[in-house]
Amino acid sequence: MVDAGHGLQWTRLPEDSKEQLYHFLFHLRVTMSYLAAHPIGKKTSQTPADIAHEIVQLAPRYAFVRSGNEVARIYTADSLPAMDEYTVLGNYSLIKVQTREKYCRQGQVDTGNTVSIKPPNEPTVRRWEEV
Repeated sequence: MVDAGHGLQWTRLPEDSKEQLYHFLFHLRVTMSYLAAHPIGKKTSQTPADIAHEIVQLAPRYAFVRSGNEVARIYTADSLPAMDEYTVLGNYSLIKVQTREKYCRQGQVDTGNTVSIKPPNEPTVRRWEEV
């Protein structure tokens, strides 16, 4: 009989592979429960003055993030280098061509110069004006 702490006990040795898995998971959960209650190391806390001092000395692209009472440091990924004008225009043209190929059919591209024409059998007086 093995005492796993907190009054939980594993009473016999596992007989097959399935019970070995259960045995492992049981002891893993008990260990994690113990570590949650009794963390390894010392608890440290930063005062607002310590955090303010670190904010002033942060390297570029770093930031502090707060979640609850915890404060952590994160950094952003490097951005791509700036493109020259010809590359930007080439990418714009390529995207425009690909968009037209995907969403437009030949002969159905709206040029913006279309004029709406009334059908000949439409009455000149609207239905709501008849009364």
